Amino acid sequence: MGRLEGRCAVVTGAGNGIGRAVAIRLASEGARVAAMDIDTDGLKITANEIGSACIPVELDVTNDNSLKSAFDIVESEFGELHVLHANAGIANHSLGSTCSHEVWDRTISVNLTGAFRTIQAGLPIMRESTGHRAIIATASVQALRGTAWNVSYDASKAGVTGMVRSCAHEFGAYGITVNAIAPGPIDTRMLGVGDDEQKRGRLAGRVPLRRLGRPEDIAGAVTFFATPDSAFVTGQVLPVDGGLIMNATGKAYMTPEERGH
Repeated sequence: MGRLEGRCAVVTGAGNGIGRAVAIRLASEGARVAAMDIDTDGLKITANEIGSACIPVELDVTNDNSLKSAFDIVESEFGELHVLHANAGIANHSLGSTCSHEVWDRTISVNLTGAFRTIQAGLPIMRESTGHRAIIATASVQALRGTAWNVSYDASKAGVTGMVRSCAHEFGAYGITVNAIAPGPIDTRMLGVGDDEQKRGRLAGRVPLRRLGRPEDIAGAVTFFATPDSAFVTGQVLPVDGGLIMNATGKAYMTPEERGH
């Protein structure tokens, strides 16, 4: 029997990448999963991989009517909700000196406001459910260290960390934990390197573990928060980045042999 047998979960951004891996992992642990995304083609693939434990639900996290409709389906189909992973997001490479209002507003709307509205939409069902209940938001290691070319993205994800801590204070009264995952460079479409092995190598070289992360690495961390193993953990931001946050210089790591030691 899986650790989430009989539990119900929502995963947004589940049409590809991290969200798909999380939905698959939670289902493998026994949960029924409402996989949500604006990408209906991607959702079909996710749902087919999971099978009968998955309900695909079209969702635009920037649209209140879409959110209401999606969580009405959750309440109708599941009647309860124990795990909510607010993961939907977009990446925009933008400089502080040139970032347009349109790019800024769109990034904040999806990554921060969308996550907040998703949590608000799911909270009433979670409050009426029993047992361990967990909200997990996807932040980013860039929210903790910053970069020079992702001002709108970094700001949106930093906002997620503040939101999580505030909600953790409030929702603790309901017995609901609220935490965030801060992924490092994860090998997904959003990373934007495609098949460019040079770029992949440069990114991996900055990570102490010398590799890019996999969506399954994030799924494992989300599962920890989703289970009672983390019942006394709330308001935390967990970097899952292979140690990237420790690399203050941003330079590639070298082995002792490469350094001549």
